[in-house]
Amino acid sequence: MLLPFQRDRFLSNMFLVPQVIKARACLFRARFQSHPQSDAVLLDSETNRPIRIVEMERGERETT
Repeated sequence: MLLPFQRDRFLSNMFLVPQVIKARACLFRARFQSHPQSDAVLLDSETNRPIRIVEMERGERETT
């Protein structure tokens, strides 16, 4: 799986997800690590680059 910043380093590091808990679990399985100062930020274990996951508002649609 390539995250946007792995394809293009100028893309955003914030991801809107339907459920933060499920997204965190998935990213932990992909070897992301917790950020020591924020539960909403995870670190890519290879690049140490932070990503922020934010739960979408109810009714908000994800765009591709």
